[in-house]
Amino acid sequence: MAALNTIRTKGGVVVAVLISLALLSFLLGDLTNSSGSMFGSSNQNVGSIMDTEVSIKEYSNTIDKITLAQQMLTGNESQTEEATSAIRSQAWDKIIRENIFGEDLKELGLLVSKEESVDMLNGEYISPVLRSIFVNNQTGGYDYSTVSGFIKNIDADPTGRAGQFWSYIEEEIVDEREMTKYFSLIEQGIYITENEVKQTVAASNNNYSFEFISKPVYTVADSLVSVTDSEIKKYYEANKKKFRSVETRDVEYVIYEALPSEEDYANAAKEVAEIAADFDKSTDLQQFVNLNSSTNFDPRFKKATELSAELSAYAFDTNKASIYGPALSGDIYTTAKVIETKLLPDTLGAKHILVAATDRVLADSLIKVLKRDRSKFSELASQFSMDQNANLSGGDLGLFNMEQMIPEFSAAIAASRKGDIISVDTQFGIHVVEVTEIGKKFPKVQLAVVDYVVNPSNKTSQITYSKATEFANAVNSKGIDFDTAVSEQGTSKRVAKLRAGDREIQGLDGTTEIVRWAFENEAGAISDVVAIGEQNIVARVASANEHGTLSLQNAAASIRMVLMNEKKSEYLTAQLSGLTTLAEMATKLEVEVATATGINFKSFYVPGMGVANMAVGVLSTMEQGEISSPIAALDQVSVIKVTAVTPAENTTDKQERVVLQSAAETSFQQRVMASVYSVADVKDSRVKFF
Repeated sequence: MAALNTIRTKGGVVVAVLISLALLSFLLGDLTNSSGSMFGSSNQNVGSIMDTEVSIKEYSNTIDKITLAQQMLTGNESQTEEATSAIRSQAWDKIIRENIFGEDLKELGLLVSKEESVDMLNGEYISPVLRSIFVNNQTGGYDYSTVSGFIKNIDADPTGRAGQFWSYIEEEIVDEREMTKYFSLIEQGIYITENEVKQTVAASNNNYSFEFISKPVYTVADSLVSVTDSEIKKYYEANKKKFRSVETRDVEYVIYEALPSEEDYANAAKEVAEIAADFDKSTDLQQFVNLNSSTNFDPRFKKATELSAELSAYAFDTNKASIYGPALSGDIYTTAKVIETKLLPDTLGAKHILVAATDRVLADSLIKVLKRDRSKFSELASQFSMDQNANLSGGDLGLFNMEQMIPEFSAAIAASRKGDIISVDTQFGIHVVEVTEIGKKFPKVQLAVVDYVVNPSNKTSQITYSKATEFANAVNSKGIDFDTAVSEQGTSKRVAKLRAGDREIQGLDGTTEIVRWAFENEAGAISDVVAIGEQNIVARVASANEHGTLSLQNAAASIRMVLMNEKKSEYLTAQLSGLTTLAEMATKLEVEVATATGINFKSFYVPGMGVANMAVGVLSTMEQGEISSPIAALDQVSVIKVTAVTPAENTTDKQERVVLQSAAETSFQQRVMASVYSVADVKDSRVKFF
């Protein structure tokens, strides 16, 4: 199907557009491929939205739809783990959107009519989804004929995949338009009043100079204030909304990592010596590297500064030994041999016209024309070249280094002179090239490098696993406290806070099973040894918060901190009672009087005070010579004395209205979605299954 082949080239673009339709993007959570779990689950729901359960079947079907669209667009049937994770997140977001907005959009009348559907295909307001997929390669614009051709040929696809793909695209087109209408409707309610504009302009058009003192609350000893259980309970009851939470787990864990032993290093040294001897005799160095090295052969030519000091000294020594090494650095033995040394430029420049490999006659004709009149290069590139991107600049590739292009292309240009017209055969076809730049040439060397990584032996790995098992047995079978076992074993404890939707412990790849286990268990649970490569992990669920409102017990620690800081602010404020000058206040609080200049209403940061929105707000209401009352904000107490007010007239009413309106429109969508999400009460349990 020609139309399908055309749109496949735009796969990268459409993926970005489809993801952009995920208007609840802050909800996205990474997922991995399904695999066995430490513990099974009888609950076949992956979460709930507005008390509506989302089944594994519904979620899987949505994943399949998006996966098919991805495959049809790219022509690639396989998926990387990263792509799979993105698709699963996109599927979850699509389900959330449909559950939250589906019925409400109908009630509001914000649906897409048949006439509007036609207009989105071939009218004045083309859908941005279609614009990103069906693109004319010549013009770079939307091409309705490609859409029409694709639709007409759907029935010609015996697999039915084309029809499924188009059905999904139709859903996305409608979804995008309905959500655009929804937000446009809300946006109409955003209005900046005259008073807002005038007040902001008046405050912004004054620059303030002032003296101030500032004292952080953490400097007040805990013993000077106290918080009672009844105060904590009262705060909790009055602020329960603040303690709504997704399901979380606090996990503590230890890692026993198998590292090479002295015996492993000794055995590796013997093996590396044998490899080096064979390497020195090898006649096919590229093949030898690919068969024996942990890294593939690198064909690039490199300057001395691009190599390590030791390797550079060997490579550019005229009396060098036949091979370098083996040299051990960390856990890697390196052996190297010079293949070739050349004088090569750092910078190249070229224009090219790319034609098919079968168009040799055309390529030769173009070379003849250009040798007579190279001013026609841009015109000929536009007419004959298959490289549409380069054609936007008349076939000019600009300046590039040797490594930016495929080796045969760069090598041919480097071997030419500036101004030459040549042809180069590559895997992409025949390139008719005008060499526009040959930079300064430097001695460069091509090396064959064999890297040998010293890994722990099976014996070493087993000893390490046994130590991890000993730790797990101590806390599981013998009832030894986790922290006590950490101390006795001489290891170190790490901590991680996991939220529903998390796929792995941050910084640790392959830990999906541990995350899944944590959400299947309650506080106090101890895992068996989990082997991930050479790392053996034992984990403990330190605390477990279920979806919903945190209990008073789980919220108490954070509430106590808030109330302690409030009381410390009150304590510092009380210390300033009756004092009338900044000097007296500074002496009392044992701080220095600082100064600031050029601060106005739009400032948010004050040097020496930090982020100080509240202080700046108070400042904008003060007169010269005035001293403020103590300002308690962001865990510090400050007092300000204005020393000078300078008119600035930086902005007009008209300018400020535009700024305020733009700021309001920029943030309104995020605020709306945060509110909707809060009401929707989304519960994400996907990690237990995927």
